[in-house]
Amino acid sequence: MNHDAVVQFVQTRTGEHSLISYDKASELMNLAHAQILEEEEWSRKYTEILIRTPADNTTGTFAIANGSSAAVGTDLTLTSNNLGWYIHFGSDTAIYVIGALTAMTITLHDYLGNVVTYAGETQSAATFVAFKRWHTLGEAIEGIEVVTHDRTLSEITTSILDDWDRDRGTTSTYPDHWAYGPRDSNGYLQIEFWPRANSTLAIRVKVRRGHTDLKGVEQPLCPWYVIGWKAAAEACLFLQAKTNQASWFTLADKYEAKYAQSVARAMQQDQKKSGLPHRIKDVEGDAGIDDDFYVRHDNFAW
Repeated sequence: MNHDAVVQFVQTRTGEHSLISYDKASELMNLAHAQILEEEEWSRKYTEILIRTPADNTTGTFAIANGSSAAVGTDLTLTSNNLGWYIHFGSDTAIYVIGALTAMTITLHDYLGNVVTYAGETQSAATFVAFKRWHTLGEAIEGIEVVTHDRTLSEITTSILDDWDRDRGTTSTYPDHWAYGPRDSNGYLQIEFWPRANSTLAIRVKVRRGHTDLKGVEQPLCPWYVIGWKAAAEACLFLQAKTNQASWFTLADKYEAKYAQSVARAMQQDQKKSGLPHRIKDVEGDAGIDDDFYVRHDNFAW
């Protein structure tokens, strides 16, 4: 069932009370959806995306002067699609961001979008390498499970990469590592790959989705009835606060009990459909092991 169906469920469970309008029921439904996604490991949170890594751009040359924020190009093939890419000139190891492109002239920025000036030596026909460093994962993606191309890439930090390869000049046929980067201007997660691929690749990424406000016929990431009972309980608490009628407390308790039952049932069904849960209970009795470790971290030799 979709967003609107859950909204109707909440309104019905509160007797079509005038205070539980469509907008209020929608708000409560989305709050419940966000909370439930945080608390439980639903299989529908996980999906796969493909990230395409474009080839470097090295066509043309630049005239650039020390202390200038503008670099004038000759025979370039850079376009607006290259805005936000990193660039370094000649043998200079400093990397800048292509912040603006007008005709054959680019303006140098830092990652935050501030205009910066070139710190290297003046060059009249500098070669360059422009490359895409950050790859955006998209809306509502809150984490990465596995990154794979011809093999599984291992996670690393940008701090370590800065120690290994400050100017990101190392390239390879395939990357070995990936690292989380800063969120973009829309708040979306970004990652980078290292070594930088020297050709176009399609890299498969298993991701974990988070909450986005639902509307209309959009589908939730967990069973509708779990959200419905939780939102109905919250609606009763809202009505109690507004009307000061204790009977809403009683109904809220009943709906909260329905919610607890529905979560347990839904999680069992979810695990049957999707295989092993992402988290398993420790039954070895070792006080040094927590009860919420990931399956892939369990190294016990059976």
